[in-house]
Amino acid sequence: MKSITKAVLSNEDIHNIVTEHFGKETRTLAIEELTGGFFNTAYLLTLDNHFKVVLKVSPPHNVKVLRCERNIMKSEIAVLQLLKQQTDIPVPEVYAYHSRMNPCDHDYFLMEYISGVPLDQLYEQLTQEEFNVINQHLGILIKKIHNITGASFGYIFSDKRRFNTWGDAFIAFIRDLILDAAEANIELPIDGTDLINLIKSKKAFLDTVRTPRLVHRDLWWGNIFIEPKTLKITGITDCERSLFGDPLMDFVFGFVVDNKGFHNGYGHGSFSPDETERLNLYTVYSLLLILVEGHYRQLKGNEQEEARVRQSLLEKLHHIERN
Repeated sequence: MKSITKAVLSNEDIHNIVTEHFGKETRTLAIEELTGGFFNTAYLLTLDNHFKVVLKVSPPHNVKVLRCERNIMKSEIAVLQLLKQQTDIPVPEVYAYHSRMNPCDHDYFLMEYISGVPLDQLYEQLTQEEFNVINQHLGILIKKIHNITGASFGYIFSDKRRFNTWGDAFIAFIRDLILDAAEANIELPIDGTDLINLIKSKKAFLDTVRTPRLVHRDLWWGNIFIEPKTLKITGITDCERSLFGDPLMDFVFGFVVDNKGFHNGYGHGSFSPDETERLNLYTVYSLLLILVEGHYRQLKGNEQEEARVRQSLLEKLHHIERN
């Protein structure tokens, strides 16, 4: 996916990164850009002895990103290491990390190559029963992520965005997107002040969440890797947008709200009225994020998708206002 945030490294840059971390004698036999995703650039590198690693590169430093995207590479590394230490969830091992103080002028890190096929590339070949088996396993794994707790609510790697209550944290997330939209001259389908007031009117529902729990926040099919023969999940990737908050956010930022297989594995029954109220708010946040980030990415041919998102956002807002 083409996006202005995606950096382009030369083969020489990549070779220099490899030799710095794996030794001067190490040769890079093959370089393949992994084209999924909208934000970072990822390369699959085949080294000597056909050892494979993935190089992930942050956007160019002169590209403006959303407030919630600042320092997210550091966040991803921290979360990957946390999951390695505290769970048996299959996530890649981080081999090396380097900040922008390097010749290629990008944050980057090298990580373990995860075998398997992304679920979005496998889905059409699956029966409903096979899909349910995968989702039940996914529910078990995501429950383990949510069992990890933090000291406060907010983004992983931002001391200025840590909060004592989930309501305050979530309102700050919404406010950040409103500011991002204003700075990029993006017209929102609702006045920013009105939106904040609407969210504040529902703050009591948010504040029923008392324990900050780790939330992946990007559980789309492309981040779930599957071994096609066994249907086992071999990896969960892209933890960069993780935060400490309400686990219900992962039921919105993915494909699992009405997914019975996932619910069975996770151990979650039907949603309570309070949970439904929170899910509606998280859907607003998700749609607002998609709308704003599309402009920041400068995605081409995105007009039809943006119109759909705007309409869905308006419908969800009207639904919340009526209830």
